[in-house]
Amino acid sequence: MDRETVKVTLLAEALEMSRNSYVEYRTLEGLESFFDRSTAIELAKGLKDGFSLEIPLEVIMSNGFFRGYLAGLMLSDKTTSHVVKEQIAKILLEDLLRTLNEAEETSPGQEESFQSERDLKKRFYSLFEEKEREESGGLVRENLSLFRHFMNSKHYIPIFLWGNELTTFICESLDSEQFEGSLKEDLRKIVPSVLASYSMPDTMGSSVGLRLPSVESYLSSQFPILAMIRNRKLNLDQVTEFIKSLSHIIFGDILLAPVSMAAGGKTEEKARAKLIINKMFASMSDSELGILLNSSSYESRDGFLYEVVVCNDFSKLFDRLKNILKGIEKKASLFSNMAIASALLDKDEAIDCVVEYVAYLKTLEPTIAVVRSGLLLCMKYDLEDEEFFRKKFFEITDEKPDPPLIRSLLRDSFGDLDVIYENMADEYSHRTAIDGVISNLKSIKEPDFISFEKTGSLEYSRVPMYTLINSAISQNDIDHAFDTLVAYCKKYRFNFEFMNTLLFLSTRETDELKKLLHVEGELALNLLHDIVEKDKWASLIENEESPSNTELLQVIEHYVDSLIDRKDYREALRVIEEVFPLVGPDDYGYLLASKLLVCWRLNMFDELAKTMESNNHSGHPKALAVLALKNYAYRELDKAEQILLKILRQCPDFIKYLLEEEENDKKAFEKAERGNLRSQKRVDSLTLAEEFRGDWLNLRGGKEWLKRVQKVFEEVRDGSNLPKNLDSSSW
Repeated sequence: MDRETVKVTLLAEALEMSRNSYVEYRTLEGLESFFDRSTAIELAKGLKDGFSLEIPLEVIMSNGFFRGYLAGLMLSDKTTSHVVKEQIAKILLEDLLRTLNEAEETSPGQEESFQSERDLKKRFYSLFEEKEREESGGLVRENLSLFRHFMNSKHYIPIFLWGNELTTFICESLDSEQFEGSLKEDLRKIVPSVLASYSMPDTMGSSVGLRLPSVESYLSSQFPILAMIRNRKLNLDQVTEFIKSLSHIIFGDILLAPVSMAAGGKTEEKARAKLIINKMFASMSDSELGILLNSSSYESRDGFLYEVVVCNDFSKLFDRLKNILKGIEKKASLFSNMAIASALLDKDEAIDCVVEYVAYLKTLEPTIAVVRSGLLLCMKYDLEDEEFFRKKFFEITDEKPDPPLIRSLLRDSFGDLDVIYENMADEYSHRTAIDGVISNLKSIKEPDFISFEKTGSLEYSRVPMYTLINSAISQNDIDHAFDTLVAYCKKYRFNFEFMNTLLFLSTRETDELKKLLHVEGELALNLLHDIVEKDKWASLIENEESPSNTELLQVIEHYVDSLIDRKDYREALRVIEEVFPLVGPDDYGYLLASKLLVCWRLNMFDELAKTMESNNHSGHPKALAVLALKNYAYRELDKAEQILLKILRQCPDFIKYLLEEEENDKKAFEKAERGNLRSQKRVDSLTLAEEFRGDWLNLRGGKEWLKRVQKVFEEVRDGSNLPKNLDSSSW
């Protein structure tokens, strides 16, 4: 999703929240004197029209979020003078530092943020050695504080709306003398928030169930570091020390900018980046490097190690590298060895050093990565261990060794760093100007599908308004939240996240909710129908990469569920078959399971078999439940039992709920919402059982047979004898 589209959506949410008094923010007086009034009016009008805001223009323009956002845009605008930018930056910096201090003072306690002490330790201490945990307490607390900054909309909205623009401008403008003053410490406080703004939506979602807007991309979150490295007014020692000071931040990829620049920058940029990398390696302890590399991406970690090996005498590195690799997660270290081997292949190193490294490789688990690395090194340096690695190679694969291909495979984890840098530099150079934002607002009201140039896949253009949803729920009044979300659902008709949240929140099936779902489901279906009519080969980008596609597909899945609930199976099948071709294998699991269920209930057994033959259900419990029914009905009892045992691995209470031997536990739902895995499995078991109870209990002898399967499951509950990889082709 376009970065500025996400940001203006967040701004519109902030304005709506201000109107409802859900959030209050300083008016940032003083900024308005730098604005061109006609531009401010045009932006305010675009927001008001594009998001149906019932707020007077003057009120919008006096809002602190609006002023901060517009001022942030001016910092990257080429028509604004540098003097004006410096004055704007001073106001925004003081305000953002104040906001971060407030976040620190008002953040919830540890017990409110996490389920238990164990969760805290697992997340924040996993990268630290036991012996170092006491002295690393301050570093851990800093990560925890950074995490908490994103828990309150009042604190994260400024970071998302103008934090990146502010820090990037400062990093590209300051000189060595300014850097040695208070600005260095100020940047040290705010740059981590910008770096973390890419990963924090996923982190918050998995940790505390809080959905945040995905404003920054993998690349745009790197702009401040990129600007600092490019800033020739700063010397390399200053830049290196600053990046090192952030090396313990586990929510941002600190190394990506320098490592990608070393691979893909211009000649002078490459030299500058390589020096920074080698200065960091030389001046950091092994434990510090372990923390840094563990919290970096594969590309950054392996690119870093590659540059270190290429630029230095390997005989002076190897002992350190072995120690550092011990501190890296096992699977990751295998890829890191491929990067080290690539570097040794790209340079001429003393043979005795390579012999020592190859001997080290022989002590590792002979994975394909290790074997490829050892084989190519032996071939290049004519080592006697070539036969050993060649033999291991043929034990793993029937293919003949292809040195050029293997060499390219060794670079698999970091080989695209030059392209990453090119894309990062391109995004940096083409940040959206104010007139571009205003122009985009004119078309934002109507939903559309955006095509990705590289793949041609489509993304739904309506950015989910998660912050607005959070604000309604945070009032701790479920009835008020329900009524508010119903109103938003009607107001923002094309934002399907409101409908999906209502269904999640609702404890009652009201006629209003059913009608709303019908309207929203048909609306989503018509949108997809339109794109199929334009291009029958159209496809949606994977949900994992697109929150808007996730919400669109989810509302259709809910709509299909509602059709099945009221036994309108033919209509459910029509909807599924219309949507199915647009969705990739990673996302069609639920629709496929629903189709199998519909085919079962319509006695369409040939279509059921055909669907299973041509699609991978990926073990979805709903699909497995249908397959178990089918096999039981055809008296293939062994197969049916195998399938049910696999369901029980995911939903251990499925049969108990199916037979109504287990009562509905409200506490389980509450614990599940807080992330308790055991309770979540109970809820999943109950949901699946309620859907299939009628199907199973209507089968002759089904009840008694289910009891026998439950007994088998309990006998092998340790999992040692449960089927793990069942061959679905025989079902």
